[in-house]
Amino acid sequence: MSLFPVKAPNTFTITLHRDGVSRPWGIRVAGGADVDTPIVVTKVAFGSPAEGELMCGDIIRKVADYDARDLRHIDVQNLFKNAGSSVSLVVQREPGISAPSSRCGSVTPSTMNRATTPVPGGVATPFAQCGVSKSPFAVASQPKVS
Repeated sequence: MSLFPVKAPNTFTITLHRDGVSRPWGIRVAGGADVDTPIVVTKVAFGSPAEGELMCGDIIRKVADYDARDLRHIDVQNLFKNAGSSVSLVVQREPGISAPSSRCGSVTPSTMNRATTPVPGGVATPFAQCGVSKSPFAVASQPKVS
């Protein structure tokens, strides 16, 4: 029996809005299915659409309708890039953290546990099947390997 109760992480949905597609979202992320780590927010820019919504250390569980566990880093970047003026995210945040901040410590995907539970309403993606990555979000086509 523990003296301190263990609190479950908070999971919630947010929608970021920006004035136009040329304005950056104002976040930096690390991780992805290609490196077998969750997508973690590592920086939030001051004055950006993400300020006050996301914080360093947040785990992005879904981008739009895509389960982030199946997305490579480049896929996440391209989903944000091609999102238009808004993007919906499912975010997991550790309990006890309430004030969003742009300051980051040493949060990296390797210090976070990989999410293993399904995200409700997630869309299955083919990106991680059989070690073959054919992503509709890739900027350039990948060469065939014989």
